[in-house]
Amino acid sequence: MSKQKGWAYILIGQNQDYTLVIGPYNFEVVRSFSYLGSIINENQDEEEEVRSRIAAGNRAYFSIVSKLVSRSTMFTLYETLIRPVVTYGGETWTLSNKRINLLDRFERVILRDRMREWYCRRRKNGELFGLYKECSISSYIRIQRLKWLGHVLKISEERVADKLYSYVPDGVRQRDRPKGRWKDDVRRDLRQLRIPVTFTEDR
Repeated sequence: MSKQKGWAYILIGQNQDYTLVIGPYNFEVVRSFSYLGSIINENQDEEEEVRSRIAAGNRAYFSIVSKLVSRSTMFTLYETLIRPVVTYGGETWTLSNKRINLLDRFERVILRDRMREWYCRRRKNGELFGLYKECSISSYIRIQRLKWLGHVLKISEERVADKLYSYVPDGVRQRDRPKGRWKDDVRRDLRQLRIPVTFTEDR
């Protein structure tokens, strides 16, 4: 059985496996795949991507962790080697409360693991970031998103990023609570910081 449109068509097997055929090329149709380090799936759900980046960050951390490394050096390694692995592509994420908790929990585990070598008791969250003296990883992603927003609003209207930002899809959003949108997320951050969107015109 096949569904054909023009010179591209899809073959449907007995087990509902799909194969996209374009000319002489056959492409397996999958529910999710990795492209340039990011996970793209059929539901446009970024939680799979966030969990994948956290897993990559854990692998990066345990590949360099050592008791011989000082606390300040480890914090520097975290900021330059581990955090960029976790936040790769984070400028385009929509941060729900669940995703924020996943990211912040990952960071607190690493900080507590380093603090355990210098302190006997378990440190509270406020004490951790008081010693770390940097913003949380979720706040860091918010900052990167606002930087990306400023870039998108300054570029030419012919650029793909600006077209996607300005694009309004046809149809009506589903009932119940709709999925959060990136544009709404960053505009909420601007309101919380009391920064008008017109500020993006000034580098």
